[in-house]
Amino acid sequence: MNSASLGFRGVESIPYAVQLLGRAALSRWLLILLVSGVASRSPIAQEAVKHALVRARFCELVSAANRNGDPSAQFLVGLLSRFDVLLGLPMNEVLDRLPVSADVRDALLHGVGPLSAMLSLVEAYEHAAWDAVSELGSATPTPLGEVYVEAVTWAESRLSVGPTP
Repeated sequence: MNSASLGFRGVESIPYAVQLLGRAALSRWLLILLVSGVASRSPIAQEAVKHALVRARFCELVSAANRNGDPSAQFLVGLLSRFDVLLGLPMNEVLDRLPVSADVRDALLHGVGPLSAMLSLVEAYEHAAWDAVSELGSATPTPLGEVYVEAVTWAESRLSVGPTP
């Protein structure tokens, strides 16, 4: 935020940072920062974080391409979908500690609601369940293989140089 290349005089408060970046971008950046810190613990943790970031970015990109729903909400669901593994806790305990909406909770715990279809799509893609991928991704104008490669590249770049919004 204080980068001279952005032309800002300097950010001196969190409310000002939120005003400049926007709440969604700042929240996303903070989530990436959080999981990047977990990744530094071990190579296994780094892989788990990479997997969570790939899911998050894939969900976000497909949602944006489809122009249905909120891509930032889809990003959050994709990212949180691996927090049980990252934290070594059951998903219901993870969600009890976070202020998430009922839609996010329903998608992650029960696979239902408006945010669940994208998570089901990425899970099917990861498991090479191509019939399910075809069915769930039929409305997607972008080739899912390209989206997945872009998500992997994006996740790897975030882990190698640190988070940017």
